[in-house]
Amino acid sequence: MGPTLARMAKRASEAARSSCRVIGVARFSSYNLEGQLNSWGVETIRCDLLDRSSLAALPDAPNVVYMAGMKFGTADRKLSLGP
Repeated sequence: MGPTLARMAKRASEAARSSCRVIGVARFSSYNLEGQLNSWGVETIRCDLLDRSSLAALPDAPNVVYMAGMKFGTADRKLSLGP
């Protein structure tokens, strides 16, 4: 869903002749996905969304679509966000 939404946002931006940036932020465990997003004009930033210092280093953005979540089959995994 995320890559499709990013591509749609980039295409809408271009159709509106807007200069806004579309940035995809993820761990990008698949190199192919990051490359595909870049080929569509979507900027990518590698980031572990559970690492507070990595989050703090992300650029400011006027609009954010937050789509992070636990995947199916991970309900029993412990999650710690620290203090």
